[in-house]
Amino acid sequence: MPISELWRALRLAALAGFALTLSGVAQAQPPCVIGTEAACTEIRNRSIRDAANRPWSAIGRVNRAGHNSKSHCTGTLIAPAEVLTAAHCLYSRSQRSWIPAPEITFAAGYQRGTAVTHAAVASYRLPRPVDSLWDLTPPEDWAILTLDAPVGTPAGYLPVGALQDAAASEHLILAGYAGLRPHVLSTGPCTRPDGVASSGIALLDCPAMRGDSGAPILDMQQDPPLVVGILSGTTTRYSVIIPVQRVTAQARSITGPSRN
Repeated sequence: MPISELWRALRLAALAGFALTLSGVAQAQPPCVIGTEAACTEIRNRSIRDAANRPWSAIGRVNRAGHNSKSHCTGTLIAPAEVLTAAHCLYSRSQRSWIPAPEITFAAGYQRGTAVTHAAVASYRLPRPVDSLWDLTPPEDWAILTLDAPVGTPAGYLPVGALQDAAASEHLILAGYAGLRPHVLSTGPCTRPDGVASSGIALLDCPAMRGDSGAPILDMQQDPPLVVGILSGTTTRYSVIIPVQRVTAQARSITGPSRN
């Protein structure tokens, strides 16, 4: 797919809230985003991790319980009270507005109805100030949640690093709460296809779907693993990744107020 066409498709997907945005937990069998039943099989075959133990306990569910709706994404503790996730997880398509922070909670090390610890979201930061309507480009699909308690102290938090070139891609995995298995943390391999890239984003082959939005891409060469990207969305062939080095560079330049 030419880069211009990919960018247009991602832009339209962002405006629509992405196909894999907020996974409705009441939906028993949400469709897999990439491809056909084979893609669902890949997701079912992902390894289930024990989220009660580190480093997995630093990953958790970003939950929203609003008026007549419940949904979740995936997030990662990168500091005692900061969680990295996808910005579109915080946007309500139906209300055409950003979700108030008090409606969002983070459950660290969540599995099968329990969590290592949890906290409410006090505020969150976006790449730049936006009004009520979605106005972020695909490379800006990230957010940092500020929690009302330092849950990263008991659960742990993960360092961030650079997304390396294809030579290191065999060490990359995605860790998320897929819609097919919303109550367990599962991981699957990520590989980088040759010759596919775009300004501000990376495209990887990862088994991913709704509920995985905001999931970390982990470099398992390190101990603890490095968070090198987050899942933004998917095309019909690839997972769209926001490199974390882009996020940290932008985060340092943010001067506007957080959303409460």
